[in-house]
Amino acid sequence: IFIQQMDVWQQRNSQGEMHFKYLPKSSAIKLIDFGSTTFENEAHSSVVSTRHYRAPEVIL
Repeated sequence: IFIQQMDVWQQRNSQGEMHFKYLPKSSAIKLIDFGSTTFENEAHSSVVSTRHYRAPEVIL
């Protein structure tokens, strides 16, 4: 579960309509590890599988 704290900015345009902008409170980089990490001192395949490099929305 990913929860991001947001700041909400509101602004009224010339027609009187209210517009909202949601911005993260922090620009810190978040990392999701899907468990495909390999280390130099451990045995691992020399073939790179594209499954490990797909976007999270494709995997989920």
